[in-house]
Amino acid sequence: MIKFARFIMALAAVAALAAAPPSFGEGKVDEARFAPVSELSVGDIEHDPEMKKSFSIWLEALHKGDEASSFAETNRMLEGMNRLGTRNLYPLSDACIALARSALTGGDAAKAVTAARYATFFAPDSAQAHFFLARAIFAKNKADVSAAGMSAFTGFKKLLTDRIQRDLFISQAALYMLLAVGTAFVITFIALFAQSHQAVLSNITSFFPAAQHGFWRPLVGAMVILAPLAVGGWQIFIISLPLFLWPCSRRGARVLMVIFAAFVLSAPYLFMNMARGAAMASADTYRSLYLLSQSTWDHDTKLALERERARNPEDTLVAFALGLLNKSRKDRPAAVEAFDAALAQDPRDIRTLINKGNAYYVAREYEDAVAMYREAMEADPQSVEAHFNLSVTFNEMLRTKDSEGEYNKANVIDPKRTQELVELTKDQEHDRKVVDFPITDADLKSYEQAAEERTMSVGASMWSVYFGAITMKTYLGITAGFIALLALSHVYWMRRVSHEVCSSCASPFLPPIKLGPELPQCNQCVAAQITKAGVSSAKKDKKRKEIRESKERRRMAAVVMDRIIPGAGRIYAHEYISGLLFSVLTSMILVYGAGFIMPDLMEREGAMTDALKLYIPFIAVAAVYWALMNTALKREFY
Repeated sequence: MIKFARFIMALAAVAALAAAPPSFGEGKVDEARFAPVSELSVGDIEHDPEMKKSFSIWLEALHKGDEASSFAETNRMLEGMNRLGTRNLYPLSDACIALARSALTGGDAAKAVTAARYATFFAPDSAQAHFFLARAIFAKNKADVSAAGMSAFTGFKKLLTDRIQRDLFISQAALYMLLAVGTAFVITFIALFAQSHQAVLSNITSFFPAAQHGFWRPLVGAMVILAPLAVGGWQIFIISLPLFLWPCSRRGARVLMVIFAAFVLSAPYLFMNMARGAAMASADTYRSLYLLSQSTWDHDTKLALERERARNPEDTLVAFALGLLNKSRKDRPAAVEAFDAALAQDPRDIRTLINKGNAYYVAREYEDAVAMYREAMEADPQSVEAHFNLSVTFNEMLRTKDSEGEYNKANVIDPKRTQELVELTKDQEHDRKVVDFPITDADLKSYEQAAEERTMSVGASMWSVYFGAITMKTYLGITAGFIALLALSHVYWMRRVSHEVCSSCASPFLPPIKLGPELPQCNQCVAAQITKAGVSSAKKDKKRKEIRESKERRRMAAVVMDRIIPGAGRIYAHEYISGLLFSVLTSMILVYGAGFIMPDLMEREGAMTDALKLYIPFIAVAAVYWALMNTALKREFY
């Protein structure tokens, strides 16, 4: 039963992976970006002779396919990462993904799996590394769905638990869904217009003093419908379409237009939330603070904090974070200097005092560490961490009695917390026997609030990409006006005789002849179906033939539309809700293909076939979807 559940979970993860946004599902890293890899300039590796040597041997072994040597050097580099005090080296993981992507494009799936697996070793918290490993495993052996699925599932777990990756994923996925839903509504309006274009044109021309016939009616109608496009661009044009369609639409179609109104009204709010996630995820300083809060860092973290400190030397949180990072790197002078900068702003900050003492402890300068812990106790005599760390330091100095005394003091202050610290540091190596004060969620929250201005700037930039010169404020005004006009349109057409579409012959007619709220019919169709005298049999037979031919034409149109663009045919055939749902699924595939895959393929004109191999899961999902819509899920309308 457990094995069966794991298989289902793995299969679901593979299906989700096929629709994942490209930054996480594709591992888009160009190997050319890592040309300096051969010069060993990946983060702190160039400053660590042992790591530098191991990396050089590892890279050569990986290119040669020598798995034994590459695995041995990987273990040495992992030991070096542990010595540097970090769980992840993201640049090194990205380099592995670049190598794996290059191998996969070249058709060497085995090498791609090896490189992708090393990417997960060097950055176990990277969702991207796990996703690419799943893709490489699937490319190597399509029957190994379980291994690929479990790797993808691990990637999703990392994605959901890591705030930076999660916010960026949500931002990209939300933008992707906005584009897909917007495209689905465009498909919906095209189908609705095809369904009732004659009635729409009749309603428009009814406003003119002289009746428009023949060539003039479609010409005048087209000019009126396209006027918003000329005045306000494609955004205003799409918003205006429901105003023309509303009077001749059935109840189900009007429900879709109300959903569309809610969609366009919520667009600015969604954009700002996407911008907030994207801004914070792409902000170097915030990323650095977040990584340190997770007890990990990379070389970019250090550079970003140093840049931010140069820009804003009075920021105590940045100075505190830089001290914490340098302490992890065992760079005592740099750590002490950063902590001193933070203490200059707040001399009695207990967290900074204790962490500064820890920097001395890691450097085995125990006398200085003792002095800092005592200073921390003066600032806060009830600090369990200060007494506990002082106890550990005395123990290293072989002052057993003093060590026991400080431990007892900590135990008196808070026995539960003291026991937690004992469990936390038990069986740890020297550098981790003392307890640090990390960066907390409260610290990150305060930084998020301070970065709100950047969020607004990113939101405005994202907005301008899709809406051009129309500002968010102007858009809100236009949207409010559109909703008001939609309400006025409903009231107006309730009081005015408007054209509707005959459910039998599809021609526009004027009410009130109806057989029901959803089955309006013109006078001729009603007359053709009655049995009473007054209408000649010849006229009835002719009209019935026209009805049959009209229904057949509409049936064929709906079938063809639904085969080519699944969902459009259902809307055309008055199946509105199911039509919208299928239109959204179709739009998701179209937007993903046109927006993300085609640009990548265009960049690889010389290796189109190899590039297509990277998108086999997506192509397979799209092909299966269209096949189902043309076989098991197809409909014979009318």
